[in-house]
Amino acid sequence: MKRRILNLLLVPLLLLPLAGRARAQEYRNDATWYAGGVLFGDLNAGHLATTKVKPETGWNVGITGQHWASSGRVGFRVNGSYTNRPVDFPDRTRNIGVTMADAGFVLRFLPATEGRSVAPYVGVGAGIVYYGFGAGPRMVFPEAGAVYEGDDHVNFAVAGSFGFDIRTNLKWDGNPVGFRLEAQDHWVPKSPLDPINGGDFNAVHNVQINLGVYSGFGIR
Repeated sequence: MKRRILNLLLVPLLLLPLAGRARAQEYRNDATWYAGGVLFGDLNAGHLATTKVKPETGWNVGITGQHWASSGRVGFRVNGSYTNRPVDFPDRTRNIGVTMADAGFVLRFLPATEGRSVAPYVGVGAGIVYYGFGAGPRMVFPEAGAVYEGDDHVNFAVAGSFGFDIRTNLKWDGNPVGFRLEAQDHWVPKSPLDPINGGDFNAVHNVQINLGVYSGFGIR
């Protein structure tokens, strides 16, 4: 799966011939539908354990909505994604749904002016990651040195992203269409698992590599 994610990074090279000479950005809003891969950090990192616990690397899907200021360089965004991945515990394997959502700001390095076909950007925000272990009885995993308290809570996350838009002259229902390649990380300060001997595990990274199609709407 990791090789497939790396191959995904080469796809924009195939899309560049579609870029052409882009017009200046004329829309205030855009929506992106994306799919890609997600890599999870260990949920029990930072304490001695014979077994590491984390969701397997695999697919994810999501949608992003953005509203741009008049310059088309600074915007506000909301973003959400979902995946369902197996987690190998020492005594069982369990599939869990993982939902990530955030809101924040995005900044393009350069304005989306006429003739600029590739527009790189960074984003920062805050949100949540929900690891769908479910509510239930307390579970102890001695080999992993971990305890799940069964409280089924959501975890606060700091979100960061880096990507670039490939702006084209394509249109759908009269609205401009382009492509977006993006890397996201939802950094969770507190793992959903707790150490058997007390304290906290290390923070957890949840890294996505996504390729999407976006459409602008709301002409200035």
